[in-house]
Amino acid sequence: MSKRTAYEEVVIENKVFLKICRLTELFEGKGKRFFYGEDPDMQFAVYKINGKLYSLNNVCPHRHRDQMHKGIIRGLNVMCPAHGWTYSLVTGKNISKKQGVKSLESYEIFVRDDYVYVEKPNFSPAKWKNYDSFENK
Repeated sequence: MSKRTAYEEVVIENKVFLKICRLTELFEGKGKRFFYGEDPDMQFAVYKINGKLYSLNNVCPHRHRDQMHKGIIRGLNVMCPAHGWTYSLVTGKNISKKQGVKSLESYEIFVRDDYVYVEKPNFSPAKWKNYDSFENK
């Protein structure tokens, strides 16, 4: 498991990007998980496919599994290894209407001077984690 890391932030055209790793740390045809923040659900995956990089939320919305970085890649799609839900690496959208309408957030990503930068994720806590809705009686 990767360590939670405080990433260097860079602002480009009013967008915040995180400097996450060297390009050499990513492998062709594979995904890699990165953590952001203290909540263990705040993680994203980066994939290198045919030399191009893609970034998605690493937590599958189907059964809330943080395994998208281990997903099966076919073309420009990634299949969750836990239950088979399949998402576009380009958009994060679920590619099968039979599986539901939930999608993964996708993040802008680029390389500069051999370092990989990903758009700073804007994570929302899972609805079931809203502890404020419980009353203390």
